[in-house]
Amino acid sequence: LSSRKILAEVQNVHLKIQGIEARIPLRVCCSQAGQFEILPKMLQKLHDVDPDFQVDFYPMVPEERVQSLLSGKLDVLMMVAPVQANGITFQHLSSDSAVAGLPDLPQYRNLKSISIHELATLPLIVSNERDCRHCKQLAISRLEAFGYVPQTVESSVNINVQLALVAANKGFVFASEAMVGMPFTGVVFVPIKEPVPKSRLGVAWRTTDSSKSLHFFLKTLAQVVQASTSHMEYLRVPSAARDGQSNR
Repeated sequence: LSSRKILAEVQNVHLKIQGIEARIPLRVCCSQAGQFEILPKMLQKLHDVDPDFQVDFYPMVPEERVQSLLSGKLDVLMMVAPVQANGITFQHLSSDSAVAGLPDLPQYRNLKSISIHELATLPLIVSNERDCRHCKQLAISRLEAFGYVPQTVESSVNINVQLALVAANKGFVFASEAMVGMPFTGVVFVPIKEPVPKSRLGVAWRTTDSSKSLHFFLKTLAQVVQASTSHMEYLRVPSAARDGQSNR
C-alpha cells in the first residue's frame, strides 16, 4: 500500500472510532437542588442543540457521588455542593437561596414570608448522615447562625420523602427557591425574612477527562445556568477539550 492509501485508511478508522465514541452516553448525576429548574432546561437545551447527544442520568445519594466519579462510574456531577478531592475539578456555578417548606395549614397558607425565629420553634427535617453529611450540617447551620439549636427529624435525603414528612406535620425543611410555586400536596413554600446561608452549587468532573462530549455538556450547562440565575460564574472547561482533543 502507498503511504497515501495507508494515511486514508488510518483516517477512516479514526472517523469510525470518533463515531463510536460520540454514541457513548455521558454519565451524569444531578443533585436534587438542580432537578427542579436546571435539569429540565438542560435536557431541553441539549436536545435543541444536538438531538443525538446521549446522556444517562444516575440517581445517587451524595455520599456515593464522589467515589463514583473517581472510579469512572460517572463522568459529571451536576449542581452539587463543592467537591474537594484529588483528581476532580470543581467549578462553582450558582448560589441557591433557601425557602421554608411547611405543612399546608391555615397559619402558613397565605404567609408572604416567615421569620427564622418562628421556624426555630418547629422540628427541622434533615437528611441522615449516611446519605449526606453536608446536607444535614448545612440545614442545621442555617438555624445555628441565629443562635438556635434545632430539634431535628432525620429522613432519607430524597426530597419527596422529606416533603411527605412535612405534609404529615412532622416539621419543616429548607428547600430550594426553585421549588416555589411547584405543586406538592400538603406543602407550602414560604420565603424566609432573614438572609440565611445559601447553598453553593457547581459542577465536578475528573480533571484528566478532556473529551469533546464533556466539553459540550459543560458549555451547555454554563449557558443554561447563566440564563437561569444572576449568580453564574465563568465555567472553565478542560483545556484539552477546548482545543478539540477527545478521549471519549
